[in-house]
Amino acid sequence: MRGLNKLYYLKLDIVNIKAEIADIEREIKNLPIISSPQITGMPHGTDVSNPIEKYYLKKEALEEKLKERKEILDNKLIASETEKIRLENIIEQIDDPDIKAIARMRFIQCMKWEDIGYKIHLDRTNCARKLKKYIQNIEI
Repeated sequence: MRGLNKLYYLKLDIVNIKAEIADIEREIKNLPIISSPQITGMPHGTDVSNPIEKYYLKKEALEEKLKERKEILDNKLIASETEKIRLENIIEQIDDPDIKAIARMRFIQCMKWEDIGYKIHLDRTNCARKLKKYIQNIEI
């Protein structure tokens, strides 16, 4: 049953990566406006003192991070579709229509047990028990 939940965790990863991408894009958009350097007459440290250079170094680092996150997202989306097809093939072989419906809602649609029970008019524990019993019988 553990391998059947792979799609659920892939979908969680996708949601998290999309949130990271949105944060990075927001950070790029909200980079401080470049202004002229303050002249105080005092010597400065070894830090990059040119604000324009700081701006572009920060922006470049964020854009590189954004590019990497988008590549990871693309790979997760491909893996998600591949896993969905694999699960649909497995579920399609189930003869019992109740079990098939429960398995589709749980593993393809990633629904909670409470929602599955509500849809098929059973208690959530009965849904989980039926599916677990079926899976244990076919794995033997």
